[in-house]
Amino acid sequence: METKPTLETILDRLNAIEAQVITRMDNVSDHLTQLTKQVQGLEAQVMQLAGRIDRLETQSTQLVGRIDGLEAQVTQLAGRIDRLETQSTQLVGRIDGLEAQVTQLVGRIESLETQVAQFAGRMDGLDARVGRLEEQVIAGFDVVRSELKLMNRKLTVLAKTSLDHEARLDQLEDLTEAALSASNGKG
Repeated sequence: METKPTLETILDRLNAIEAQVITRMDNVSDHLTQLTKQVQGLEAQVMQLAGRIDRLETQSTQLVGRIDGLEAQVTQLAGRIDRLETQSTQLVGRIDGLEAQVTQLVGRIESLETQVAQFAGRMDGLDARVGRLEEQVIAGFDVVRSELKLMNRKLTVLAKTSLDHEARLDQLEDLTEAALSASNGKG
């Protein structure tokens, strides 16, 4: 004989099913809450990354401006170097001319030595002139030497500055690539 479920049994089963449904709904609700928090966390990360990308783009623009400025400075320095090289060449030519004059003066002095007895007063004046010319020649060499040293120092500073900016640019490119890779991987 089959027993028919009683109303109480049916109600018990319905209550049990309802309890299971409520438990599952609570579980789904908890899971949805967790997912919502995860989505909010991801949204915050996306906002941070977007901010970083904006800053990197700004920095990139600033670096491009700085590089353009440095290139202009390099061009100006190259022009100055060309002018200094031209001046250096001219100074060398003048020094060669002065050396020829000094050689001529030495020859004159030697010929004047034979006439020292007659021209002792004039000889003192010529010796002073020779001394001044020698000082001028030495001063000319010193000027050329100091200008060449100054050019060398400026070139060294320029090379170091260029290397520093190149290293900064490489770092910025690495950061930009990493940010783009990260945004492409998450998107």
